[in-house]
Amino acid sequence: MKKSLLFNGIAEICLCVCLMLNANAAEQIDAVYIDGVKDANISLDGEWYFAFNKPDDFLSPNIEDSKIWDRVDIPHDVFQDGYLIEFDKPFAYRKEIQIPADFKGQRIELSFARVHNHAKVWVNGKYVTTHQGGFTPWDCDITDFVEAGKSAWITMEVMDLEREISFNGKHQRAVGGITGHVELRARPKTFFGFPVVSTDFDDAYNNAELKVIGSVINPNTKTKAHFRLFDPKGKEYNLLNSSVILNNQAVEFVASVKSPVKWDAEHPELYRLEIVIDGPDQQK
Repeated sequence: MKKSLLFNGIAEICLCVCLMLNANAAEQIDAVYIDGVKDANISLDGEWYFAFNKPDDFLSPNIEDSKIWDRVDIPHDVFQDGYLIEFDKPFAYRKEIQIPADFKGQRIELSFARVHNHAKVWVNGKYVTTHQGGFTPWDCDITDFVEAGKSAWITMEVMDLEREISFNGKHQRAVGGITGHVELRARPKTFFGFPVVSTDFDDAYNNAELKVIGSVINPNTKTKAHFRLFDPKGKEYNLLNSSVILNNQAVEFVASVKSPVKWDAEHPELYRLEIVIDGPDQQK
């Protein structure tokens, strides 16, 4: 029976990712640092324009009619804000955002923690994507729809579908809206994301195997991910073959860790994992 070692990981682009890793657990990247970019994750929470009855011209930048457009704080639940949701009836959101000048040359994306449960996205009046599923995080690439250093309008149409697989047709009450956090993100053109990390011990419970599997956006034979491991005291562990080429949509990194400090609830000894991505034509 394999046993696991708990790690606390950071990925840097210089990807820096704050992770708390358990065996065979998919981790969410909490922080990303890119050379030349002040803040790669910008919260878009807070005030958005909201139209419960979606106007015909909802893509128009004119939102001065206060009888149509209210202001709500995102994240929110439309029902809890006092609106009587009707199944399969769309409502609309608008927000003007500023694209930082230092996002130039990066892949620019919108990231949604939860939108319930059918959403369409437009940027500057141009259709971008559709997503269905009220409990899953998702993102969309808007690089081709915006310009670094200039403002942009985000427009969304959201519906609470009556027939939706996550509820299996059984609703306690209507739920709808942008119910999770929203972020504007900069990412390198080639990016090692959604790391799945396992840290299995051998049968003698002496040595461990560190395995990291990640999806690669825009694979490139000239881009590498370099892995650095630090013990609980901050001392770097010498990993053999510490880099992989990001040349496929899924990439795996495996390394042996001899006699690691073991973790338990009374002694939470955490390791730190850094993943540094570098390649041509993108910041480190």
